Amino acid sequence: MSRYSFRDTGLAEGRLALLAETFEPEMRVLLATLPKRPVRLALDLGCGPGFTTRLLMDVVQPRRAVGVDISRNYVRSARTRFPDLEFVEHNVTQTPFPVRRPDFIMARLVLAHLPDPESILAKWAGELTLRGLVAVAEVETIETVQPVFSTYLSVVERLIADGGGELYLGPRLHGAADPTELRRLSSEVCRLSVSTGAAASMFSMNLAVWRTDRFVVANYDESFLDRLATRLEQLRRSASRDRIEWGVRHLVYERSG
Repeated sequence: MSRYSFRDTGLAEGRLALLAETFEPEMRVLLATLPKRPVRLALDLGCGPGFTTRLLMDVVQPRRAVGVDISRNYVRSARTRFPDLEFVEHNVTQTPFPVRRPDFIMARLVLAHLPDPESILAKWAGELTLRGLVAVAEVETIETVQPVFSTYLSVVERLIADGGGELYLGPRLHGAADPTELRRLSSEVCRLSVSTGAAASMFSMNLAVWRTDRFVVANYDESFLDRLATRLEQLRRSASRDRIEWGVRHLVYERSG
């Protein structure tokens, strides 16, 4: 697995809490697109500290929900925060999974960090029961009029690419052939408008986490990163009414063979 650019520190966990709160409406749209059928076992791949697993359990109401993440820190935190749910430490690119035969797999903003996402989807398909579902959410577009946000996003795009991933993975998945054993049921873009302050808060937390990454250190000087951090902090505190809009590609597949 390529490195996870946004790390698993306490600050990174705080950013994921804000991300979960901000993107909850978008995640509910994704879960609402699922065929209405009972779910025995649901896996939340790349669950982080468990916020998405909690929402999955509350909305889909599977008999059993298990969050899966490679980070020991996140799994430990998730178990403490949500003691009624299950979490396991595992690399989601490796199969078989430690929890076998799910009939629903969810992966939100996970494949963007992994090389060859189509092959990984095919591996996940082999873990599903027949007619089991995979729901994927990945960034399609991010539209902003703020030059500071554009600068920040250009750095993030290069950082993720250096790790073998692709920030704007949505269009690629939409245009790709369906992975082996999977039949596409839907592919739609959900639009989410976020306030300047909320976006700047998330971006500030991220910058503080990844500014010491080897790629960032090698390609951006400290003064540039300091200026970017200052400008993001100013936007976080500003009363700007500008919005930043995410387009998130939702894809739902069914195991067909």
